[in-house]
Amino acid sequence: MPAIIISPTNDSYISQFYANTNFGTSIALFIGMFVGPGDVYRSLLKFDVSFIPIGSTVTNATLGLYLDRKDVSGVQPATIYRNLADFSQNTVTWNNAPPIVATSDTVNIVDANLNSYVNFNITDLVQGWVNGFFSNFGFTVEGVENTPALCGFPSQEAIAPGTRPILAITYTSFVGPTGPTGATGATGATGATGATGATGATGATGATGATGATGATGATGATGATGATGATGATGATGATGATGATGATGATGATGATGATGATGATGATGATGATGATGPTGATGATGATGATGATGATGATGATGPTGPTGATGATGATGATGATGATGATGATGATGATGATGATGATGATGATGATGATGFGIVPTARISDTTVQLAGVAPTLITMDTNEVLNGITHDTILTPGVITFPTAGIYLITYSAQVSTTLAIPGDYLDIWVEQNGANVVRSNRRITLTTLSPEVVTATFIITVGATDFIEFFQATSTPLVGAGIYTIVAPAGEPLIPSIIVTINKASD
Repeated sequence: MPAIIISPTNDSYISQFYANTNFGTSIALFIGMFVGPGDVYRSLLKFDVSFIPIGSTVTNATLGLYLDRKDVSGVQPATIYRNLADFSQNTVTWNNAPPIVATSDTVNIVDANLNSYVNFNITDLVQGWVNGFFSNFGFTVEGVENTPALCGFPSQEAIAPGTRPILAITYTSFVGPTGPTGATGATGATGATGATGATGATGATGATGATGATGATGATGATGATGATGATGATGATGATGATGATGATGATGATGATGATGATGATGATGATGATGATGPTGATGATGATGATGATGATGATGATGPTGPTGATGATGATGATGATGATGATGATGATGATGATGATGATGATGATGATGATGFGIVPTARISDTTVQLAGVAPTLITMDTNEVLNGITHDTILTPGVITFPTAGIYLITYSAQVSTTLAIPGDYLDIWVEQNGANVVRSNRRITLTTLSPEVVTATFIITVGATDFIEFFQATSTPLVGAGIYTIVAPAGEPLIPSIIVTINKASD
């Protein structure tokens, strides 16, 4: 028979971090570790299979969960655990979840499964429910719980029907309902005498009846054709031996009536209305800081400032004294004008005046000293509340402190000064909802840095780049931190690392560049 597809009657996820919180109205299910130890998620589901007749053979039962979130690349096994007690999606939490026992039903979730159904073969589990080997309390799905590897699936409350959990069952029934008894067939003609069958075992000797009176011997009748042997009746008490009469012909046994047709299976009831979407759970704890990267090479020395203007020229020295005038000759008769006499020798040059004072040195030019370049190679999702952005790679550090292990989200300035800071982030989401946005900004010593905030509207699932540049004045030991926040929880909004085509380097989720203004 064709597969019957049914929806869960109960489904919910539970959170170790929020151990007393119920998520029964959530539109999503989660399995695996999110940020770190103590932040594990599991999902519980239950399907009603009471419509399958007891004694039926379940030939196949396939659970389908639509994978729409996979935080870590690679292979992550997921396992089905049978619940040993009942649960309700409206009350179940981590602390009151039913005890479980492992089954052999495991699937390896790979990157290629994203945005498609992951299929679990749970035939053995459904067969056990049908046969009554164990009660149907549903099951629990677990992922990787010893390292961050969160996977997500839409729940029965999801908006898109084509992504909700399903269970496809194929079964056969051995016994159908008994049909009405057919009419007795007409007696057939006596068949030819068959070969004598083997002598049956001698039955037990019945009790001896009272001896009847001997009757008169009747005439021997003609021997009739031997019919089919009728069923042997119970042995009665032995009566008196009467006259042997003619043997009558035994009528043929009527044909057995045909078995009635199996009744049609009743139609599956309509699915109940979807419950209201529950409140989003609080943001998970920040994961452990990554290892400190090697210190980058020292940046090149800034260019020398322009030379100041030349000082004023010193005063000109005094003119030397004029030589003595010669005696006047007697006045002669006026003759013709004589030739002009030779020019007298030039007087000696006066001493050089003292050198003027050197002018003041011009102001040093303004320079930029490359100080740091820090980035991150992971996907970091934002919550509604401010979420600290951490960075795991120090490409260059020159007079800046950043510990990628202990304080990956804190950048410290040991030296006071004026700094030019630029950041670029790859922003994306896994579920674009109209009006959703993501904010990124900077805080200095715990206070917001003015004009450092950038908002980007999440209209598509394609990554977009957000960039900001600003100047801050810091004191010695001041520190800065980068934060992000989204308008809608659990839609996968945040900063994303992008895997570039072969031969190109990885595109970080965020890059921060810091330059110090020279003194």
